Amino acid sequence: MTSLHDVQAPTPTKADPEADLSEAYEQLTAMGQRKLGRIPPELMAGHVIEIHREAPWAVKRAALEALLRRFAFARRDALRVAERPAGAIPFGPYRTRAHGDAPRPYRTLLHSLTPLDGSCDCPDFLRASLGVCKHLLVVIDALASQPRKLERGLGATATTNPRCARCSGRSGNSWSRSSTRVGGAGHRCGAYAARCMPIREKAWPAS
Repeated sequence: MTSLHDVQAPTPTKADPEADLSEAYEQLTAMGQRKLGRIPPELMAGHVIEIHREAPWAVKRAALEALLRRFAFARRDALRVAERPAGAIPFGPYRTRAHGDAPRPYRTLLHSLTPLDGSCDCPDFLRASLGVCKHLLVVIDALASQPRKLERGLGATATTNPRCARCSGRSGNSWSRSSTRVGGAGHRCGAYAARCMPIREKAWPAS
């Protein structure tokens, strides 16, 4: 069974000439300490490294800061999980709601934790290129309050992507980092968009 201690810093590659990825991972982890609720900061640091491996340090730092802002917005809005998948493995559809309100209209999907892979129908997820939004962060925070379920999720493989014809050809290919490259240059799905669209390297406005 995979535990948080098994989530390791990414191995440095020649794709990032500016800085050692292990050092970037450590700094991003430190930035997330005590600012992500129950979410392991190592998980979010690894996610930022994964989606911006070739980007300079300033982009990685800005991405982590954008994630922290979104988590702060979720706390401000008192968001919590309203609907979740049944069963021991935490992958599938979720809905969130503010305290006392009806569930939000957005469908949030969690597909895997290692690598972090999910999607959401909310405008922020579709607009940004962070791979997460405040709704997904609420889902992960809720999972982190259940250590056994979190460990099962960390040790499980990604589910399939039923929504992306371009990536999967409707054949049920694994929704993983490897299959996101099938769509061609500049195309990613899975963790990066709720439906196929070009990747955009950009700043992430608070929203």
